[in-house]
Amino acid sequence: MKDTVGQSKSSELPTGFTAERVGKFECKNGTATFFWDGGTRGVRGLGIKCTPKNQRHPRGTKTYVVEGRLDGKTVRISLGDVRRWTLERARRRAARLRLLLEEGIDPRVKRRQRTEKRKAAEAAAVAKVESADRAATAAQQAAQEAARFILKALCEQYVTHLKAAGKPSGRDAASLFRTHVYKSRFADRPAREVTARDLTELLRGIIEAGHGRTAAKTRSFLRASYQLALRAELDATVPAALMAFSIAANPAASTNALARFNATRDRTLSADELRHYLTRLRASPDTVAKIPLLLCLLLGGQRPAQLVRVTIADVDLAAGTITLRDGKGKRQRPRLHVLPLVGETHTLASELYERRCRQAEQARKDDPEGPAAHGDVPLFALANHRVDPATLSGAVRVIRRAMIVAADRKLTHF
Repeated sequence: MKDTVGQSKSSELPTGFTAERVGKFECKNGTATFFWDGGTRGVRGLGIKCTPKNQRHPRGTKTYVVEGRLDGKTVRISLGDVRRWTLERARRRAARLRLLLEEGIDPRVKRRQRTEKRKAAEAAAVAKVESADRAATAAQQAAQEAARFILKALCEQYVTHLKAAGKPSGRDAASLFRTHVYKSRFADRPAREVTARDLTELLRGIIEAGHGRTAAKTRSFLRASYQLALRAELDATVPAALMAFSIAANPAASTNALARFNATRDRTLSADELRHYLTRLRASPDTVAKIPLLLCLLLGGQRPAQLVRVTIADVDLAAGTITLRDGKGKRQRPRLHVLPLVGETHTLASELYERRCRQAEQARKDDPEGPAAHGDVPLFALANHRVDPATLSGAVRVIRRAMIVAADRKLTHF
């Protein structure tokens, strides 16, 4: 820092500075004033510069300065606020600076170098912190991005695809995934990092719990989920969202097929057994399962899961038909099975149809925007909810146990 002497007043104290005098120095006539520690007019050495009060410095300033000569020119260097220096320390510092000036060395250059070095170090430290922050942010974003493509998300995409295609298996897949996959330790792992060994461990747990058939179905749905994602890049019918999972292999396909749990039974009922079953079914209480079970049998042995999907729109009493829709497999449209309603089947269907139509009409009045308003009214329902095939299976098991207890037949495979 260099000041022009002519721009301010100066005062020399031949007896030199003392702590008391330093404390009393102040500006004269409201302008910057210099006081010198007994120096000569040529080279004054240590001094104090006092500045008047201003908005930035309400009390004014009082700063130690050192004056010397370098290359024939007067050089003035500021040491800083007098409150940060003792008089003895300021004099020692002034002596060293004047010695450097006499040797032709400019202390200000070294000061600038130290300042630049300090600023560079500070900038490097800030850059390091910012880099670490960016890395942490990037890692967090990567983790959030990876969380979008975990095994659970893949399964959810597959279920959504099934439901959008109108596949009845969507509900079954959702239930199995929710019960056995989403609760596993692999649910939150990126889908592309899940291995066949991981899925084998998951399936083994289901089998050891005594649910071999469930394990086989879970494997089948997992295999289909991965296969759908593998097709995404080259199959326009597959949702584009599945491409983001970057699936390169199907780990479920490499697991054991669990074929022994998929084996269909070849045990059939004899005529005598069938007669006993039908007799007990007709004599059973009028539950939500009774009519669909009777129709399953009387319509020629229909699958319960397919029959319970029938809506009132699928029943044509005038034509005497009921239409079943088979949506299994890869077909985009369900295969229609139109069955005749004659005799007892017509009577059962008519009674149920009329009752469900009345209930649907009331439902439309209660909720004009509900499912009933769009014709989606299941024929077999409890409180407007489609009967679950498991409900029918439970009713059959009750009859089976009763038949065994009564010693009608030992239907151990029924």
